[in-house]
Amino acid sequence: MTRIPENIPGSERKTSDATNVLTTWEEVDKINLNKLRLLNQPVAKIHGVHTGGSEASKAGSETAKRIETEI
Repeated sequence: MTRIPENIPGSERKTSDATNVLTTWEEVDKINLNKLRLLNQPVAKIHGVHTGGSEASKAGSETAKRIETEI
């Protein structure tokens, strides 16, 4: 497989807006953080509010289909 990020020239990676297909959430987070850094703009943190009672506030992101309490 030659189209993995490590094998794509840097010049092509910087200009590509192709969809990335990744195998782990760690890879997704890494790509997303890098894209945000490249914007060179302030980023707002948005905190979620639990409205489903005490159980909702205790649930992890996996229970909520990967919805984080902070984005």
